[in-house]
Amino acid sequence: MNKKAIFLGGTKGLGLSLAKKAAHLGMKPIILGSSAQEEEVSKDFPDDNEAYTVDLCNMNDVDGAAYGTGSIDYLFWISGVFLKKPLNEVSDFEIRRMTDIHFLGPVTYLRNFLKVQTTPFHLITIASCSSWRLRKNESLYTGLKAAQACFSRNLAEDIAEQLPGSKSLLINPGGLNTPNFWKNENIDTAGFLNPDKVADIIWDHVLNQKTVFQEVQILRKKPVVIGSDPIIKYGPQKPEIPT
Repeated sequence: MNKKAIFLGGTKGLGLSLAKKAAHLGMKPIILGSSAQEEEVSKDFPDDNEAYTVDLCNMNDVDGAAYGTGSIDYLFWISGVFLKKPLNEVSDFEIRRMTDIHFLGPVTYLRNFLKVQTTPFHLITIASCSSWRLRKNESLYTGLKAAQACFSRNLAEDIAEQLPGSKSLLINPGGLNTPNFWKNENIDTAGFLNPDKVADIIWDHVLNQKTVFQEVQILRKKPVVIGSDPIIKYGPQKPEIPT
């Protein structure tokens, strides 16, 4: 029977690249996202997928979210939106939306998933090097990414104890050439990382992981060289601090 992989936030960008790679590997991709059943979005999905609309800002929607049929082999936590703004200019709506999409919604989904999953699985969390990088006017975004990374590190042994044989992989990429993610910002993504190439790197680590937990940084070269391969580092990185 084909293995199954859930992509929480798999409708666009890196999430879609990861889902396409799963299909290429002979797995069944289960794509979850707020636009998962929109025709203009779903036309790019791989064949033989399952797609379900899940709005992470709506906890009733999250509680009623699908988990596929039968046990799941891989669960990718990818969902995210970007915000670059001084905190005193951030609205209540933006705080709630960012927190729901990056943390509260996915954590609730994971909690519910662990109530029904009965076999070992592989959790892959796509956070960001912004969880340890110092970024100007991105305190809310970077703080939520740090929370996501810390949560995943601590959850790893819990999952392995609850469902022996389970593994957790934390990926912190830095700067992906996914224009939709940066659409509200004046950012030139030409020198950013190719999401298809990053998806290949991630799947290679997923399929070859031996330990209960692994953390991987996938970073751009500085100065940026368009088309260059990413730099890969292993383990957590020391947080940058203001000077």
